[in-house]
Amino acid sequence: MSDIDKSLLVDVCSLVFLEEFGNMKVTVKRIIRNVVWGILGEANFFYLFRVANRLCRNYTHKFINYSQANFIELRIPGKDVFFGYYDLDSLNNECDKLLTMVVDQKQSTAEVGYFDLTTNDYIKIADSEAWNWQMGSRLRWFENNKSVMFNTFENRNLISVICGLDGKVIRKFPNAFYDVDIDHGNAYFTDFFILNEQRPGYGYSNGIVRLQDIYDEDANGVYSYDMRTNNKKQLYSIRELRRIRPQDSFNGCYHYVNHISVCRYDGKFMFFHIWSGIKANDWNCRMVVSTKNGEVINVIDDFEIISHYCWKNERQILVTIRKNNSYEYRLYDIYSAKYQVVGKESLVKDGHPSFVNEDLILSDTYPNKLSMQKLFLFGEDRTKVVCEIFSAPNLVGERRCDLHPRFKNGFVNFDSNIYGHRCQYLVNLTPLLKGE
Repeated sequence: MSDIDKSLLVDVCSLVFLEEFGNMKVTVKRIIRNVVWGILGEANFFYLFRVANRLCRNYTHKFINYSQANFIELRIPGKDVFFGYYDLDSLNNECDKLLTMVVDQKQSTAEVGYFDLTTNDYIKIADSEAWNWQMGSRLRWFENNKSVMFNTFENRNLISVICGLDGKVIRKFPNAFYDVDIDHGNAYFTDFFILNEQRPGYGYSNGIVRLQDIYDEDANGVYSYDMRTNNKKQLYSIRELRRIRPQDSFNGCYHYVNHISVCRYDGKFMFFHIWSGIKANDWNCRMVVSTKNGEVINVIDDFEIISHYCWKNERQILVTIRKNNSYEYRLYDIYSAKYQVVGKESLVKDGHPSFVNEDLILSDTYPNKLSMQKLFLFGEDRTKVVCEIFSAPNLVGERRCDLHPRFKNGFVNFDSNIYGHRCQYLVNLTPLLKGE
């Protein structure tokens, strides 16, 4: 190793120690990080960061209020292991099986399977060609956790499949689904090809597609599928959505739908109506709340951008929004559109929230300037940080890895990319919830 290489490694190690023992101001740390990044470039910086992490092993995992023994790491070396979004349960009811997707980046096909948490063994169920980095294949437990449901391609057509844990196909549907109601009676979906073109990392691609060739305001929108009668129905077309409380900013934009979410407490659902211009990041969004029959309950749009969401009950929904270039967590009444700001002084960054109980929220942060993400609990105007996790800076854009924390029966499961590829973690929150 040359003197220059040694010097750079010392700089990176110094950066690690600064963050770990942190007696210097954040500004100084950021200057050091940015200088080293600029000299090395992204790939070399990440490589040397990993070398430094071997010297300071606990930098990548800062277990606050926890011992490392409470964390289970689930990974397959050389492959990406992840679940996807935070609005579906990855754990089964008994919390002894954890759904996962396994991707070899040399292949276009993803594996669908689960970890047996009694042994930590990975069991493959099936393959899927319809997957993305943010949503996976919309993989979910089905029929009291006896089977799974996910999206895939068949003969270049998008479909949804129910499989037993042994991989045997139980049922196929002629459309890929975004969400399914609690009784497994109605499923909802949109055009995943248009979604992929407008928001890479959320839709599916079936080869080279040009947006102008598939964009149709009458055909695209929100659909429901009656899983009992096999009837498909268009609830909202894009053209109809444009007519609902129209705005001047609608003109000259592509309109599409994302984030369809069924309320777990009854049959209503919500979705994002998004319109985007030609420029990157030039987009607007509003939230439409609907009955299962396609009747508008309310349109909520008193913000610049809405990012993430979770249902608290059949009447209230928590969302993260941006307004005046600041972020807030807002709890909306879906009928009146009135809201209260949650954690006004502390919840000031975007995250992926869900309710642990009536008073406690689980959420996360995006990576800070030092590539660290936080997982935390918020309640009674207090924040308890569960852990800080290193986020590999070489994965950006649609390949970025958000934590997407998923809570179930005292456990939280989240995705991470501390090794430069994805892995999953399972954390027992019970001691923290009990105040231990």
